[in-house]
Amino acid sequence: MSSLAGCSLETPSPTPSQLTSTRASPSATATPSVAWTATATATWSPVPTETPLPPTLTPTPTPSISVAEHMAAAAALRRAGEYERAVAEYAAVISSVPPDDLAAEALFQLGDVYFVQEDYRMAIDVLGHFERGYPDAPQLPAVLSRLALAHRQRGEWDLALQYYQRHAASAGQAPGAILAQIGEAYDHLGQGEQAAQAYEQALQADLAPSLRRQVGEELALLYRRAGQLDQAVEHYQRVSELTTSATYKARLLYEIGETYRAAALFEKAAPYYQQAIDLYPEDNSAYLSLVALLDMDVEVDPLQRGIIDYHAGQYPVAAEVLEGYIQDDPKADAPQAYLYIALAQREQEEWAAALAALEAITRKYPKSGLVPSALYQQARVLQLSGEQERAVAAYTRLVAQHPKDALADDALWQKAQLLEELERATQAAAAYGELVASHPASSYADRARLRAGMLHYEAGAFKAAAAAWEKALEAELADGTRARLTFWAGKAREAQGDHALALARWQEVAEMDPDAYYALRARELAEGAPIESAPADRNEALYDLSAYQMITTTWTAGCDPSCQWAQNLSASLGLAETPE
Repeated sequence: MSSLAGCSLETPSPTPSQLTSTRASPSATATPSVAWTATATATWSPVPTETPLPPTLTPTPTPSISVAEHMAAAAALRRAGEYERAVAEYAAVISSVPPDDLAAEALFQLGDVYFVQEDYRMAIDVLGHFERGYPDAPQLPAVLSRLALAHRQRGEWDLALQYYQRHAASAGQAPGAILAQIGEAYDHLGQGEQAAQAYEQALQADLAPSLRRQVGEELALLYRRAGQLDQAVEHYQRVSELTTSATYKARLLYEIGETYRAAALFEKAAPYYQQAIDLYPEDNSAYLSLVALLDMDVEVDPLQRGIIDYHAGQYPVAAEVLEGYIQDDPKADAPQAYLYIALAQREQEEWAAALAALEAITRKYPKSGLVPSALYQQARVLQLSGEQERAVAAYTRLVAQHPKDALADDALWQKAQLLEELERATQAAAAYGELVASHPASSYADRARLRAGMLHYEAGAFKAAAAAWEKALEAELADGTRARLTFWAGKAREAQGDHALALARWQEVAEMDPDAYYALRARELAEGAPIESAPADRNEALYDLSAYQMITTTWTAGCDPSCQWAQNLSASLGLAETPE
């Protein structure tokens, strides 16, 4: 039977340590790095001689508490993040000289607590003792894994490798993840050939997709350093097949280009850089590829170069390159060049120049497919520069001239928002209504349906509000939207004094989904809760309609419609719509 008595705490690290318990022989001596004292009083104090003295942990002894209760208490404390108290409970178990299975489990959990706390020196000492004292315990594979990882975190790659290998041996057929870790250790030890072999073996085993991509990239880097360029490129291409991410694919194309460029094989490098530019112009890897091509004196189409410079945030360079492109030889692509010139100038707040570039598109190329974009960007520039009235007119012009364009619903939404900001509620409500009527499937439509009625409601025109919401309910709507609009229609009817119709509306809501928010809120109102009050457990600030106006104007004002995620987040948090 294994025992804690007299077991040396020597680990594969250079400094040995020793555990002394009530089972240990009084004559046992050593020069430990950590002195372990476990007595019947349950006072346990690990005293590292190489690190600062940790606090002595002294659990209050309770004779009636069993070992099982100590273990349960320790587990609960660990789950709660009370690691020092958990350590004390595990120490109490060890000091009580329990049966071997409980002693092993307590020692394992003690080491694991140190590991979780990232105290890798103490974890190595404790788990190293477990490894030698309980070589047949079921926890051994987990112990070997943690020892390997602890040494890895300390940069002790030779010791990490030993434990990875022992862990692999204990598993019979080494899992792919362990082989990948072995490859990493060899790589850090400068043993590239062994690292490549381990990585290749890992790729033949089962691996999570993310780890498979990581191993493939590491293997490609090893082959690059070894001058085996074709193998490196092959692995980059395999990794590319494992992802759908445009950013990832762009970076891999750039890395292949770099692989050949570092070997001065410029003719092989250039096509991969060019692919990154052609396929992913908005990605930073396209910009890096552009720089590489220019460094190699490879000619790049100036229109393409200017667009990439714009997406990389190089606005002055982008404008200069694109202006030169137009001046040298006016081409059919001039509208696109003018558009990106305007966007670059907009980012630099050169409002007049941006408007002039956009005007050039509509004036010189009236049949271009980019005219709607030019009109939209004119409105955006005016809006961002503070010319709100002119911006409203520009959005109106876009919708009138191109009502079916993909930007028309966005223009109507921006127009309505601006009209609200200008306190022209009736016109704003009409713009929301136009958006819903002309683009019922727009991502803005549900919010427009709510706001079209809410503007009347906020102005005290409850009959008009109810009519707007009830008309909106005639459309095919998602359940959540239908519940919300029906709920508000009921509130408008109640505010009108039509209590019976309000109750009917709220009953409809309650039957849609009895446990949903609007159903619960509708029942509260039906039972006599104040109309404008939040439920008792709700944040009252979210029901302040004046605060709603403040929130929308400060957070979403000037937001570029391209950042749709911000507007969606605003809506989901209740910041872009009335809270209920």
